[in-house]
Amino acid sequence: MGFVATSRPCCITTRCLRNSTKDGLPQRDVYAIHESSEGDLWIGTYGGLARFSDGRFTSYTEKDGLSSDRVRAIYQDGDGTLCIGTYDGGLNRFKDGRARAATTITVTTDDDGAGSLRQTETR
Repeated sequence: MGFVATSRPCCITTRCLRNSTKDGLPQRDVYAIHESSEGDLWIGTYGGLARFSDGRFTSYTEKDGLSSDRVRAIYQDGDGTLCIGTYDGGLNRFKDGRARAATTITVTTDDDGAGSLRQTETR
């Protein structure tokens, strides 16, 4: 079950958003939210991935290289690359405004439990 966006403002951390497709959100039903190390808010929907930065949304879809528009999970690795999990298209790496599908994933942890995620790209 994901989050449902409404036309009423929704406060996340210290920001208030109007969750609407009129404002650039690719789809109303939200399945993943992640705040990046840069302070951008990344939102996964079944219409694609959205970045909320400087008060506006930018959307990314299959046209931008995602393997599927049905985004279910968002994680940022230590290098700042977003790892995007989709419902029906596998995993993607997203960096510098570009998405690439991933086929191999390696997860490592050190003694204090901190982890890192590495993916091998296919395209």
